[in-house]
Amino acid sequence: MAQVELFKRKGTYTDQRTGEEKPFTSFFVKCGDELVPIQVRFYEDEEGKDPRYSARKTVLSAFSAMLPDREEQAKGKKSASGKVMDDDGDNPF
Repeated sequence: MAQVELFKRKGTYTDQRTGEEKPFTSFFVKCGDELVPIQVRFYEDEEGKDPRYSARKTVLSAFSAMLPDREEQAKGKKSASGKVMDDDGDNPF
């Protein structure tokens, strides 16, 4: 069975309308070797509010680990050694 992990990445972005720098948090689920982005949805009620949005985001943030940098991930991976032989087409197996 594959292990499932929850990660988050924090950073800042510049708001295009105001030019103001704002923080963001992105969440990812790692299933085996695949990293799948997930999004906390805003479910708008009749008044245009979502009273549980902040709670859902806080729970994800509390249970997630920081996403390692790509350089750190690359250090853990092994590169293939040796040459790949050309297929001469004579032997089907």
